[in-house]
Amino acid sequence: MIKIKGLFKFITLLFCIMWLTGTSIYSCFLIGTFAHELGHSRHSKHISAIEIHYDGSGLTKGSFYPHDHAVVYLEGGLITAFLIIISITSILLIMFSKNFRGD
Repeated sequence: MIKIKGLFKFITLLFCIMWLTGTSIYSCFLIGTFAHELGHSRHSKHISAIEIHYDGSGLTKGSFYPHDHAVVYLEGGLITAFLIIISITSILLIMFSKNFRGD
């Protein structure tokens, strides 16, 4: 019975890690896409809407001053990367904390 209890704890921990990792990375990409579109809005003459879709794509409607799209991609990518690093670090800290393991 003790071995089965340990197996169930391991399976629960595994699903917890998968769920936290998946939702964290997904939300990081959405926030990074939003940051990308906000980068476009900073260069706008007239902006009517910013749309962020659940597939991670975005759209900014309006008229813009000429600006380099690579810089806007870099801003969104950096924000996404830092949020993913923070999320993974948080998950690792939770996994290896003494209270979470039940020691």
